[in-house]
Amino acid sequence: MNGMLISQEKTKCMYFTHELNHSNNDNRLDLKIDCATIQQVDKFKYLGVWLDENLIYKYHSDVTISKFVQRVRLLKQHKNGFNITQLKTFCKALCLSIPYYYEAEGEVR
Repeated sequence: MNGMLISQEKTKCMYFTHELNHSNNDNRLDLKIDCATIQQVDKFKYLGVWLDENLIYKYHSDVTISKFVQRVRLLKQHKNGFNITQLKTFCKALCLSIPYYYEAEGEVR
């Protein structure tokens, strides 16, 4: 063994399927670690990307767009407190970093 410990509280399991309309009861997994049942989830954040059981990334897209909108609102609320150069810098750092990151993941075409 390599000495790696598995946290029962942080460990989740997910059943991936291509079927969009499936019953959760049909795809129930009964996984255990030391007699403790592992929680099955329908979405999970892994390395910064929200995975869902159908791998369609809708939830990930919704979260990313929501972050972008929140940051644009923040910038809009404080626009009178900064000059144009500062606003451009804040826009690039706060807002444009999100679609640039998203594009790097291969989502924006």
